[in-house]
Amino acid sequence: MTDLDPHLDLEILRDLAASPAAIWQCWKDPALFCKWFTPKPVKTLNAQIEMTSGGRFNNTMQMPDDTKIENKGCILMAIPERRIIFTDTLSHGFRPQPKGFMTADITMMASPNGCRYYVRVMHSSAKDREKHFDMGFVEGWNQTITQLEETAKSLDK
Repeated sequence: MTDLDPHLDLEILRDLAASPAAIWQCWKDPALFCKWFTPKPVKTLNAQIEMTSGGRFNNTMQMPDDTKIENKGCILMAIPERRIIFTDTLSHGFRPQPKGFMTADITMMASPNGCRYYVRVMHSSAKDREKHFDMGFVEGWNQTITQLEETAKSLDK
C-alpha cells in the first residue's frame, strides 16, 4: 500500500459487524452491490463487476431528480475477502479513459467483532480531493459503508 498523502487522499476506517466473507460477497455480487453502493436516496440501478485484475467495474446511478450517471471503471486488484482496488481512470482491460477522478483501495481484515474495513480514495490533484470532500465524501461513504454492513450482516445469519 502506498503512503497516505493528506493532500491527495481521503480515508475512512471502520469496524463492521459482518465477516470479511460477507463484505466480499456484497462487493462481487451485482444484486447485493446495488443494495448498498450509493447513499440513499441515490440508487444504483445496475452493476457489472468482474473481480479480476483488468475486469469491469461499471454501474449506473440514479439521482433523486432521475438523472442517470454511468460509471465505467476497472478492477486493478481483487484479493478475495481482503482487498479491492478499482479506478475510473481506466476501463476494463486497462484501457485509458478520457477523464478519471479517483482510485479506491478497500481493505478488509477479520476482527473480533467482524471486519476492520479501511477505505482510501486517491486523487491526482488536491483540487480533485477537495472537490470529492465537498461533494460529501465523509457523509456519503460512511452512509454506504453502514448500508454495506447491514447487507453483509444479513448474509452472516
